[in-house]
Amino acid sequence: MKEPENRISVERLRYLLNYDSSTGIFTWNNTNNWSIRNGDVAGTQNKSGYINIQLDGYLYRAHRLAWLHKYGVWPAVQIDHKDNVRNHNWVSNLREATRSQNCANIKMRKDNASGYRGVTKVANGKYQSYINANNKRFHLGTFNTKEEAYSAYCKKAKELHGEFSSTGDIK
Repeated sequence: MKEPENRISVERLRYLLNYDSSTGIFTWNNTNNWSIRNGDVAGTQNKSGYINIQLDGYLYRAHRLAWLHKYGVWPAVQIDHKDNVRNHNWVSNLREATRSQNCANIKMRKDNASGYRGVTKVANGKYQSYINANNKRFHLGTFNTKEEAYSAYCKKAKELHGEFSSTGDIK
């Protein structure tokens, strides 16, 4: 979803919505809509898991509004949810990230057969480990166990992605 060109100002946002930075929940503050009362929770969750909030006829992602509400400026780049849960919009769970950093911190794919990120089983019964970074694929080796392969992945992920490396999601 692309932000509207005619972005809402921080003053207008703070006038319309209250934001609890510890829970990530927005509530209506000054509404003139007969179906919405002041204090009602704002926004709805979309199919992708993000909270969307409509303001002045434009749809916004709540995590981007949270950044604006808290810091008074729009994020310069993307906003990453540290815990990978798209509706967890408390400010301590949000951080600015480049597209590459945001992609490094993603959940393991549902069709992952090995149960470990960056690990695949090869024909001889061994396991290969690989990682992608900066549009390159790094082959990390072939290992006897998937745990050894995953250990190599974790080490390289920390090296390449730092705080954005996502290594904790084992099936």
